[in-house]
Amino acid sequence: MAPEPYVVPIVDSTAIFKDDIFKGKVLFCTGGGSGICRGMTEAMMRHGANAVILGRKFDRLTQTAKELSQATGRECLPVQVDVREPATLKEAVAKTIAKFGRIDYVICGTRHP
Repeated sequence: MAPEPYVVPIVDSTAIFKDDIFKGKVLFCTGGGSGICRGMTEAMMRHGANAVILGRKFDRLTQTAKELSQATGRECLPVQVDVREPATLKEAVAKTIAKFGRIDYVICGTRHP
């Protein structure tokens, strides 16, 4: 008789952090409108961060920002950029500083088409 396979339990890996570990911090995330970057943004917001999500599809960013803010109670600012155009990134940094006064964490998750 074969031994039963070991099943790895599903664990909420964010439970290892203090609830407010990112309180007062600001995340600047390219590609934050979808995929893994959206997930990382949500996790940081659940632990107290405010966020700026950046990408080319403003409608998606706006919807995502609304959903993340509602789910976490934190602020999420959507900013349309094209990372291939440095001027749009400079403008996004300026908007972030104007809104939150700082940038503490940067996630560069944008993929090129």
